Amino acid sequence: MYFLCSRIIQSVATVCIITAFSFAQGEIDYEKKVLYRNELTGSFGIHTNGIGIGMRYADHVYRLKKTVYEAQLMTIHHPKEIKLSSPTGRMVYGKLNNIYAFSLSLGNHNEKYSKLDKGSVAISFVYDAGLSLAIEKPVYYYIKYPAVIERFNTSNHTKYGKAPFVYGLNELQYIPGILAKSCLQFEFSKTDSYVRSLEFGMQIHAYMRKLQIMYSDENTWVYPMLFINYRLGKVLKQ
Repeated sequence: MYFLCSRIIQSVATVCIITAFSFAQGEIDYEKKVLYRNELTGSFGIHTNGIGIGMRYADHVYRLKKTVYEAQLMTIHHPKEIKLSSPTGRMVYGKLNNIYAFSLSLGNHNEKYSKLDKGSVAISFVYDAGLSLAIEKPVYYYIKYPAVIERFNTSNHTKYGKAPFVYGLNELQYIPGILAKSCLQFEFSKTDSYVRSLEFGMQIHAYMRKLQIMYSDENTWVYPMLFINYRLGKVLKQ
């Protein structure tokens, strides 16, 4: 899964970069520009350890620079997770916890190439850092269906498959950490009132202890990730 996502992200990023430069010149855009603008956008995307959604507010500072405030919620999977079929549906053998990470970050948005022509692409560099909170939600399994439900261990072997999601909600564990993130943003909206863009970048999350995802010694406390985000939002005029 890790290598497949990495290849997809790298391939799509290459195509978009080539396309952006190919359409750098085009029809003249006569729409009145909003030069000093704030932005409120939402995003969803994939990364090499899962999926994520986010919300970002970009506050204009000076010319082509903005300060960004971002909140993000994402899943974190172990690279060696393999889904198997079971009588109760798909399951990951040996999984101890589902991991969800909520983060708040602060950073900068620097526009390097502006949209001068209609249909062209603006290219920006965005980087931020902040705090991340990982949430471990235990995974339970049917050992004897439907009466016996337990967490995974090497003696029960999860004979019947994964139990409903509600099991383990009263046993959540919270692990604080930090994150750093950077990306290239390609903004291609056809109007100056809205934002539509693709982002390609990398981020790293580090926590105070190992995240207990699998019944294994290969769990870790640091997670580097490549990601692709689609971002959609509105320009807030100053």
